[in-house]
Amino acid sequence: MSAGEANRQDEARSESRTETHSAPGSRSSFIADGVTMDGKISGQGDLVIGGTVTGEIHLAGNQVTIEKDGRVEADIQGESIIVEGSFKGKLTAKGLVIVKETARFEGELKAARLQMEDGAKLKGSVELTQ
Repeated sequence: MSAGEANRQDEARSESRTETHSAPGSRSSFIADGVTMDGKISGQGDLVIGGTVTGEIHLAGNQVTIEKDGRVEADIQGESIIVEGSFKGKLTAKGLVIVKETARFEGELKAARLQMEDGAKLKGSVELTQ
């Protein structure tokens, strides 16, 4: 792949990302398409998943985004969570969860607020907390 093709792919990926609600100055980590990770993820900073993740994700004060091509089978805890791809497991957010029209969600969802787009697929339970 040429440098020009790589730059165009990066630009297209950036344009497809949903606007984040993270704290100013926070850092983001990326798990790219084609990368598979199994285990426990924790720490500071936002996480964007374009690849495949299984296990646990604990980023209590940060945002987790599952991109359109992302596949996650895990328990996730975050401040806010955006699901554009495939998710199976238990999802807990202190704030807002956004389930995009391209999402396929199976499992438990617990959050203060939920925004679900027309066309999103959700199978499981939803609990909205205060």
